Amino acid sequence: MINHENDVIGVLQLINKEKDLTNIIPFDASDERIIKALAGQAAMALTNSQLINSLEEFIAAFITTIGHAIDAKSPHTKNHIEKVAKISNLLAQAINDDKTIYKDIEYSIDDFKQIEIAAWMHDIGKISMPESIIEKSTKLQTLFDRIELIKERFEVLKRDTKIDYLEGKISKEEYEEKELQLSDDCKFLETANIGEEFMDDSKLERIIKISKYTYMKNGKEEEFLTKNELNNLSIRRGTLTDQEKRMMNSHAQLSLDMLEELPFPKKYSEVLNIAANHHEKLNGKGYPRGLSEKDLTLEDKIMILADIFEALTSSDRPYKDGKKLSEVFKILSFMVKDYEIDGELLKFFHEHEVLKEYSHQELKHTQIDESKLLY
Repeated sequence: MINHENDVIGVLQLINKEKDLTNIIPFDASDERIIKALAGQAAMALTNSQLINSLEEFIAAFITTIGHAIDAKSPHTKNHIEKVAKISNLLAQAINDDKTIYKDIEYSIDDFKQIEIAAWMHDIGKISMPESIIEKSTKLQTLFDRIELIKERFEVLKRDTKIDYLEGKISKEEYEEKELQLSDDCKFLETANIGEEFMDDSKLERIIKISKYTYMKNGKEEEFLTKNELNNLSIRRGTLTDQEKRMMNSHAQLSLDMLEELPFPKKYSEVLNIAANHHEKLNGKGYPRGLSEKDLTLEDKIMILADIFEALTSSDRPYKDGKKLSEVFKILSFMVKDYEIDGELLKFFHEHEVLKEYSHQELKHTQIDESKLLY
């Protein structure tokens, strides 16, 4: 059997030609022509099968390579895509095996593969995101963390305060009080810079008050915080400004645009929607398409939950530690109340054995604080 590249890919072996059960006769020219035609058809069928298998392998390898490349843009989100794929697969398998609320759901091998491909492709749009945003570990992070410049300014203020005391311009009590206040202000800005705690109005007012300090630089009086520093330190939650958040969120639209250009085969036709819908919400307030529950499939909801759960439990983000499971499910339950994620799916995941399996494989021991998950 010879393929289109003239390579031998198989052999048809003819043992004996029987005239009847007792008489063996030689093959003739007519037999040879028939067998050659049969070998040609067999070679064509085998070649097609091999090409399909090799294309499947190529697609799988290419997709995982793209996923790893996206994760590699930031050491702090490393393996996010791989873990989302793992959670999605575990959850889909659990649903397929379920005999209760999901007893009517049955996934084929292609369905599982489709969910896996979608998981690996869900953040493809991040390939265009600048590292300065993906890697922004603190509010003042640029090429370096500018909190160090601010700490130096506090040292300048402390030095000037000490000079005032030594020159008799202020009393010892005033000096010690101001020294203590400057140290406390410095610690406050260091904490605010991390972006882990919510910035309420009183904290924002304190930042504004500190920004009005002045210090001497090259013989010139300068404002203590630049406009950009003040703007970044005033971020209420996280480390990204509103503009940076919009840029980060645009990855979902870009993922949709990129996936729309890919000619997925019919059996993987829903990869586009499953991947692109991972930031959608049941209440229609998600992005990029603002879909509502009626527009979302169970597979979409699996991807949405997997992405949020991994983000909440991830312990390698620069601005936060991985949350304990009790905290995670408290947050997720609030999201159910706000009609953002599927409550039935969350309950199923919370109560199923796959949660224990994933938790003990991927989470830190200190994160597993629910007794039913302990061995």
